[in-house]
Amino acid sequence: MNPDATELATLACKAFNFNFLQNYEMKLNKQGEPKIYDINPRGGASIALCAAAGANIGYYAVKMAIGESIPKVEVKDKVKMIRFYDEYYE
Repeated sequence: MNPDATELATLACKAFNFNFLQNYEMKLNKQGEPKIYDINPRGGASIALCAAAGANIGYYAVKMAIGESIPKVEVKDKVKMIRFYDEYYE
């Protein structure tokens, strides 16, 4: 949980007037500050990580879209997701 990254994503969301799902890709600069280098107005592949950490964002986005309220949830910090790809040839 990086509060600076959360604040930056919140500012970007407000600046572009996004609702529901967005995917912000960030990297820390040499000073340790998060910088956005890609924004997609859709959920990203890491949405599964959010669910594992306690926030089922896909489900909450649907609830928001149909006008339902979403609960405040406790999000676990330091949850890791390992993804890898491999090519297979025949």
